[in-house]
Amino acid sequence: MIAVMGAAGNVGGKVADQLLRAGRPVRALEHRRGLEELGRRGAEVVTGDLTDPASLGVLLKDAEAALVLLPDVVADPEFTATRSRMSRAIADALGGSGVGQVVALSTVAAGDPDATGPAAGLRELEERLAALSDRSVLVLRSPFYMENLLAGIPLVKPRGSTAAPSTATLSCP
Repeated sequence: MIAVMGAAGNVGGKVADQLLRAGRPVRALEHRRGLEELGRRGAEVVTGDLTDPASLGVLLKDAEAALVLLPDVVADPEFTATRSRMSRAIADALGGSGVGQVVALSTVAAGDPDATGPAAGLRELEERLAALSDRSVLVLRSPFYMENLLAGIPLVKPRGSTAAPSTATLSCP
């Protein structure tokens, strides 16, 4: 069994889809919106709260591997505190599980000790996962996610192009 967080999103949804297509058993956590289609395709869907280690324990029960991530719920008035609770819950649930392989979705900016905003929450998650020394943890740090462009669509449509506040010589580590 492979546990997938964020299966209703862009990355987790693609991971769950590919695993199901490969015939792998998938358990997905439904926390905000429906995963009915994924369930019809054979995934086991469990409902839970990302800040509750017990809910996450149900997701991780008997799983050999897990994809973990912190969703960006930017409308949450306690965004930072909620992400911190999620990080703690994820690490606690993993620590009490038998999951041997963990893949965590993060960002390049989380490598900065002075990270702020969403990157700071991902840095905290990475640090908590690093403390799980008895299992394999792979952190994927993307420099950019395509959904970052979604907010710019109303500006792109009439212009037919996009722009970014950076120089052409800026490199991503």
